[in-house]
Amino acid sequence: MKRILLPAAALAALLGCGHPAARTADDSAVLANVNGTRITQSMLEANAKMLASDPAQAESFLHDPAAAPQRAQMVHQMAFQAAMDQIGAKDSLDQDPLVQAKLAQAKAAIYAQVLIARAAGNVTPTEAQLKAFYDEQVAARKAAGQDKDMPAYEQVKAVLPRYWQQDQLRKAQDAFQKDLKTRVPVTYADGLQAPEADF
Repeated sequence: MKRILLPAAALAALLGCGHPAARTADDSAVLANVNGTRITQSMLEANAKMLASDPAQAESFLHDPAAAPQRAQMVHQMAFQAAMDQIGAKDSLDQDPLVQAKLAQAKAAIYAQVLIARAAGNVTPTEAQLKAFYDEQVAARKAAGQDKDMPAYEQVKAVLPRYWQQDQLRKAQDAFQKDLKTRVPVTYADGLQAPEADF
C-alpha cells in the first residue's frame, strides 16, 4: 500500500501557513510584514500547534527562551511562504496547468494525511494496550518462525509507545483507504481497472 506522508515543513507550506486568507483577522503582535501581508503572533502559535506532536511540545516551543532561534526560523519560513504566495499570484502561476496539477495532488495528499492523523489520534497508550501490542508482535514473530531471542516485555517497554503509535497510524491508514472506496465510488474505463490499487 502506498503511504501518504509529507514532512511537517512541506505540509505547513502546502497548507498555506502565513497566507492571510488562511487566518481570520487578528490584532496580535506583528512579527513580520511581507509587502503588506502580516505574519502575527497568533499565526506563529497556530503553526506551532499544528506542527507539534503534542500540546506540551507546542507550549515549550512557543515559550522556552532556548527555542527562540527555532521560533525565528519558523517566522522566516512563514514570511517566505507569504512572499511565494504573492509572487505566484503576481506571475499568475495559479493559472498554469502544471502548477494546478501539482497543487491538486498536494491538496489530496494533505487531506488524506489530516484525515488519517485525526483517525489515529494522538493518544498515549495504556499499560494494557502496550502489553497487548507486545503480545501481538511476539505471536506474529512466532507464527513466522522468528521468535528466537525475543526480548522480554520489560526490556522493550520504553520504546513500545512509539511503535504502538506507528501501528495505530498504519491501521488508520488502512481503514481510511477502505472508507474512501466506500464513500467515493469510482468506476474506470475498460483496461484501467487495477484490482490491487489503493483507489
